[in-house]
Amino acid sequence: MKKYQLLGGGIIEGETPEEIIETLRRMSFNPGRVRQEFMDETAKACYVYSGAIINTDHPKNFVEDLIKYGFLNELKQ
Repeated sequence: MKKYQLLGGGIIEGETPEEIIETLRRMSFNPGRVRQEFMDETAKACYVYSGAIINTDHPKNFVEDLIKYGFLNELKQ
């Protein structure tokens, strides 16, 4: 199981992009009704926070962009 440090603090675990997103949703104050809604709202928040443009067309791209822009950092075991 991979572990990730969140930019705002905390650590999550997930093996697939879908698992990572679902873990983030469970922790979120704004989980949305469905995964796509959560990804869209998170991408908007990331843009407001830092100008980062997070791709939401596929869970893999979404997680890769969160890592790329430093919102998630994979912890090496």
